[in-house]
Amino acid sequence: MEDIHRRIQGGTRHGEKIIIRSARLELIYRPALNKSYNTNDVIRITGLKGIAIRDFDGFVEAPPTDLMERQTVSIELLADDRYSSEDILKVLNYGRELARSEREHDIEDGREPGTAYTAQSGVILMRYSDDAMIHHAKLTLKYALIAD
Repeated sequence: MEDIHRRIQGGTRHGEKIIIRSARLELIYRPALNKSYNTNDVIRITGLKGIAIRDFDGFVEAPPTDLMERQTVSIELLADDRYSSEDILKVLNYGRELARSEREHDIEDGREPGTAYTAQSGVILMRYSDDAMIHHAKLTLKYALIAD
């Protein structure tokens, strides 16, 4: 993401703009072993809407039998109107402001603000809500330069 951020911050030639062609998120997580399992779990980029874990490719409906079992799931964030290229570019450009706004929202809702609110431009913060434990997350962005 460093290269795309550098280009966003002025590395493109005059008359060009960046568009995100693909934003593939891969998670390795350990599901919770409770009666609701992970069917209500949501992941989201800070400042954007949530995406249900059950919508990810590879999601298994049945709870694992092993407490230490990890699952790998992935999703294309630009498919099915989940997020747009503009949404992700906005987060890359204004991560700090979005995080501050979300922190204020958390405080208004009575939730304790997390430690993830130290975002800087060029960083994408994500939140996972509910029961599972995330062991690894990887976001792969593919972009193109187009004439403005």
